[in-house]
Amino acid sequence: MILDSLIYNEMNDSIPADQNASPPSDDEEDSTTCLRIMVDPDVSSSISNGPSSEQLDLQWLESSLAQALTCLNVSEFTLNVIVVGDAYISNLHGNYLNDPSTTDVITFNLLNPPQPSRDRIDGEIYINHDEAIRAASDRKHSLSHELLLYSLHGILHLLGYDDHDPKDHRMMHALEDEVLTSIGIGRVFDTDVAFTVEGGKP
Repeated sequence: MILDSLIYNEMNDSIPADQNASPPSDDEEDSTTCLRIMVDPDVSSSISNGPSSEQLDLQWLESSLAQALTCLNVSEFTLNVIVVGDAYISNLHGNYLNDPSTTDVITFNLLNPPQPSRDRIDGEIYINHDEAIRAASDRKHSLSHELLLYSLHGILHLLGYDDHDPKDHRMMHALEDEVLTSIGIGRVFDTDVAFTVEGGKP
């Protein structure tokens, strides 16, 4: 499966959101390191009534992403990761990118001007819980690991990485696996391309 992560860099209006936020981390008191995980109410309701395999550990996801940011040498970040479903992300996809189909992750760069930086992030990443359930089942790993992969993929796009041609695609997904291995998760997006995380750039 190839991740379909897209960046919209010219957003003029706030993205409508109605989410339940996880408790703020201690780092949120420092405006240069703010990371929040939020869940759309429709997804929250689905999780509450769904099987244990569809449950989310938001604190684990937040902690894992914080470790990934450290691994990538990102010292300054304001980042919201919003867990949504097919309907929500299809609406975003259609409204902002003229494609009403569902997708796994959509990333919004909120820097002004919206130029990628290798050590600073200001953005929102929408990750699709429904797609993650399907992909995790197909690929025989946990839902949490699939959602972490989507979130990390979005972070790399915010840092300026791309995957539009085969070489960049291999390098970007190899970096994902290397970061995930470095923080103790292991390879999630399997690839045989070697990549070095040192310095956070190819």
